Amino acid sequence: MALQAGFSCISPVTVRFRKADYPKFLQLAKRVEQVYICNDQEDNHAGESGALDTATFLETNGVSVRLVRLPRPEDVSKVDLAEYLRDNPADAFRGLMAEACSCWELMVDRLVVPANRVEAIRAVQDFVKRDLVKCDNLTAGTIIKFNLKEKFGLDSTEIRELLKVRGAAVKEVEKEKEKEEKEDKRTQSDILIELALSAATLFHDEQQEPFARFYVSDHFEIWPLRNKFFKRWLVGKYFETTGKAPNSDAIGQALNVLEAKAVFDGPEHVLSLRVAEHDGCIWYDLGDEKWRAVKITAGGWEIVNSPPIIFRRFKNTAAQVEPASVADGIFKLLDFVNLKGTGATSGASGASKLEAPYTEAYSGGHPGASGASGASKYLLRDLKKTERLLLAYVIASYVPGIPHPIGDASGEKGAAKSTFMRILRKLVDPANMEIYTMPTDRNELALNLTTNYLASYDNLDGLSPWQSDMLCGAATGSGVTKRELYSDMEEVILKYRRCVCLNGINSVVTRADLLDRAILFKLNRIDPEDRRDESEFWAAFEEVRPVILGGIFDTLSRAIAIFPTVKLDSKPRMADFAKWGYAIGEAIEVGGGEAFIDAYYDNIHQASEEAVSSSPVASAVIAFMANKNEWTGTMTSLLGFLDEVANRERINTKAKGWPKAAHILTKRLKLVKSNLSDIGICFEITRGENNLSYVSFQRVTCGSSQSSISSKMQENQGFQGGSFAGASDNPGASSSSDDLYSREDEDDDCCWI
Repeated sequence: MALQAGFSCISPVTVRFRKADYPKFLQLAKRVEQVYICNDQEDNHAGESGALDTATFLETNGVSVRLVRLPRPEDVSKVDLAEYLRDNPADAFRGLMAEACSCWELMVDRLVVPANRVEAIRAVQDFVKRDLVKCDNLTAGTIIKFNLKEKFGLDSTEIRELLKVRGAAVKEVEKEKEKEEKEDKRTQSDILIELALSAATLFHDEQQEPFARFYVSDHFEIWPLRNKFFKRWLVGKYFETTGKAPNSDAIGQALNVLEAKAVFDGPEHVLSLRVAEHDGCIWYDLGDEKWRAVKITAGGWEIVNSPPIIFRRFKNTAAQVEPASVADGIFKLLDFVNLKGTGATSGASGASKLEAPYTEAYSGGHPGASGASGASKYLLRDLKKTERLLLAYVIASYVPGIPHPIGDASGEKGAAKSTFMRILRKLVDPANMEIYTMPTDRNELALNLTTNYLASYDNLDGLSPWQSDMLCGAATGSGVTKRELYSDMEEVILKYRRCVCLNGINSVVTRADLLDRAILFKLNRIDPEDRRDESEFWAAFEEVRPVILGGIFDTLSRAIAIFPTVKLDSKPRMADFAKWGYAIGEAIEVGGGEAFIDAYYDNIHQASEEAVSSSPVASAVIAFMANKNEWTGTMTSLLGFLDEVANRERINTKAKGWPKAAHILTKRLKLVKSNLSDIGICFEITRGENNLSYVSFQRVTCGSSQSSISSKMQENQGFQGGSFAGASDNPGASSSSDDLYSREDEDDDCCWI
């Protein structure tokens, strides 16, 4: 009512303002010249007492306060401001404001005058010593000479005596204050600690790093205790309370104590970057200034203003747009990418299936789905296989706790490879720096992977073995340790399981182990007539980004419900991703799960071809087995044959990847074993009684078991009773280095956890 009448006002939610709120109230009050306090007029005077306490606090802190007293008819027990403004015009209230009194005048009005003169003088002296010592000398003199004189009928002698009484009382108060200040042992650091403990929640993460969750403006934030933001917040709280600035030593001492309390007394919370699982729900950190998050369940998704303690942020974390749920919003992503690929996917019959409970539930509609079937209206959408892979890759990136495939985007100059990666980054993990150059230092790469949920590396010519190994670890979950600065024994642990995207003119991923974890995206070169201005392109994308994001959450919500019912008859590499990809495909459209599996197996086959073509050893093995169905021999003899094949096929044997010894050949073969198997060449490596390594190759059709190869090899090598009776291909050619368990390459000196 007061606001509607044009008055600026604040109000307590109870009878009076809490004393804990006084400092904040004082800050607001000092912004204006005059404060008016209007309390409820009631029989028990509770509102008046609360108003008087607040007014006294403000007056003693230099704020001019007037108390407005609402008229109350004798037959009415209570009148409040809303009732008064309802029954009277605003100008009438302004008249009451003009007649408002000070808190000291109200105190005098509330005094009861005893009939006995001696008791009356004692009562007025008690009032002067108790209350008038709080105001300045001029105000006290005015109250004594006018208000008290009139109410108690004081003569000039009694007035002079009261002034002396007040003077003596003021001196006593000052002495007591000095004594308290001397006795008060609290230092600046003590005050800082008290402020932090009263206003923040201290805890530690799984690596014992101390954190604080504290209220800022209208929301909670989470920062490490040594973070600059927390320090600034704590200094601000200190200034609010004391009006002074703490020194740096006090801040350091306080932080040391707070860290100890967070680690030893505080609870442990597992903190995640951008996505997390909590209480069976998927959470996505919007990264905005209000620290909101999206909660995604099988029943839908919602934006939560105060999420639980599950997220942390780094400097590169940027805000995401607010998602908007629009039918089929996910497909708008495909308008901004230029993927190569085959046409519609038909599904791999028998590759996977849904259990009956889901089939029944799905036929009746699914939470958040459109149409009677519960799937998108794009039931017969003619999606490229690469488009299905892209949708699954993007949406699965929001699923925490699973291995995520490496995105490998390649295409000739002008294929918008960097733009492709920026789009993915803006959707999954918006950042202040969206794409990086690949670090040449292990620690820098580990730091990149730790502080970015989707790490994007641009315009690569290739990867070193250690870079490839670290990215393998990032896909499935790994980390590194290094010595803490200025410490001999302490370690810093950087752990990560991240999404990664790479691009280059040629496919960047060439090592077999990384190809096993990759999805290959081939991009078309954009024709000059189809090119758009950067500003026009990004304006169009930003316009629909909320819709695409909402479509991602809609699809993920449906996939969460489908996921428990998915059973894959055969599990490909990155099986967790494949299972989620199936659920996501089925959430997009009925039958989309089978279509995804078909597309994913195509990608695996393509990756195997890439691995084989980029491996000189694999290429030599293919040429060696070109006219053979099977072959068995020692690893040393195989190396000799492969050297001959390499010379004939013009394979560069002087390259770093070409093995110079049998034990290195063993390692190179193991790297491409699954890729050779994909194209029908399988092998097993065993050791004979004479400590020689043997290898047996066999051509097989898809689906042949490895056990048949192993038994065939044992038969060829005359395996009897746990020993070799004889072996073909020069078994006497031995090498002391022909050890299957020999040392790793010199590149493998990173400490993995």
